[in-house]
Amino acid sequence: PDVDAFWGEKRRAFPFDVPASEARAIWVELFVPATATPGSYRGSVRVSAEGRAATTIPIALVVHKFALPKTSSLPVTFGFAANAIARAHPGLSAAATARLVDEYEISLLRHRISAHGGSFAPAPWKPSGGGLSIDWRDYDAEVGPFLDGTADRDGPADGARWSAFDFRMPAKLQGPERADYAKKLAAHLAARGWLDRVFDYTYDEPPDGKLNEVRRRADAIHAAAPMVPRLVTH
Repeated sequence: PDVDAFWGEKRRAFPFDVPASEARAIWVELFVPATATPGSYRGSVRVSAEGRAATTIPIALVVHKFALPKTSSLPVTFGFAANAIARAHPGLSAAATARLVDEYEISLLRHRISAHGGSFAPAPWKPSGGGLSIDWRDYDAEVGPFLDGTADRDGPADGARWSAFDFRMPAKLQGPERADYAKKLAAHLAARGWLDRVFDYTYDEPPDGKLNEVRRRADAIHAAAPMVPRLVTH
């Protein structure tokens, strides 16, 4: 970007070279505040190039008498893995990486796209009295702001909420303990007002030989938490 949308810092987007016989595109994004007065607005973009006369490109913008909802009216989600940050931005501290993960997810939310995956870390658990005791603090701290509309305080997506997110289950748990975890996770999401947006990512692109496994996983989740829809891509 010309100016970073999060930090307000000037970046190195301009100027840039265009090799002979090639073309380059410039993406100009306009943000219209919800409080903008409806009507027609006009402006321009001025483009200059070495050895050529500067060119002025007119821009016309019509603001209509309605505001788009900050949260998508349709469930829209995009898989995003926090561990990809370390590969794309090597050398960052753990704190800087975590902050950048939030910024990627906020950037998606500003365009009304929810992210699922994130750290992929389920809430930690331990056996307790024949069942499981689950500590929700880190889990809630990660997903809570995006589900409650507080992730982008004073930003364009202030108040926007994820419209869909994944039902995180520990891979190590099986049998009755897995069912107990699913029931308690569903109950926790319901208590926080998040249950209506969750889905279980039951299987990703199963080959034909795994369709029985897809059925087994889906049936297990349905038995433990029947209110959670199951998602399979194929």
